[in-house]
Amino acid sequence: MIRHHPPAVLTPEDVQLETRGQISSGAADHARAMVAAITAVAHEPVLRARVRLAASADPAAARPFTAQAALELGGRLIHARAAAPTVPKAIHLLRERLRVRLLRTARDWPGRRRRMVVKARLRAARTVRPDGGRQEPAG
Repeated sequence: MIRHHPPAVLTPEDVQLETRGQISSGAADHARAMVAAITAVAHEPVLRARVRLAASADPAAARPFTAQAALELGGRLIHARAAAPTVPKAIHLLRERLRVRLLRTARDWPGRRRRMVVKARLRAARTVRPDGGRQEPAG
């Protein structure tokens, strides 16, 4: 039986935030709001969300701002990372990458999960004999 969970949309306050370097509070709030909003796309409840914004100390860096996010969906971790010349651009790229990853994980997840479970059961059913040979399961 396949269970469909109603999506649990997080609030910006639910999103953990970490900043490094000179990141404005407005940009940090925008990143939290963006990650909270994108959780509506998730096909499973989002248990935890974390965002990291970093500014490089190197003035010559082509893309000095980095945005990273990690979402936990029913025990599965979804990661995304983006670097850009400005903080808003990095946040925008991060949002798009998260959206794509969330949609990709939702597509055919029950079928992929079923195949993974079957393969794991087959591996577990094979036993190794003391002489090092493989013994296939009966039947």
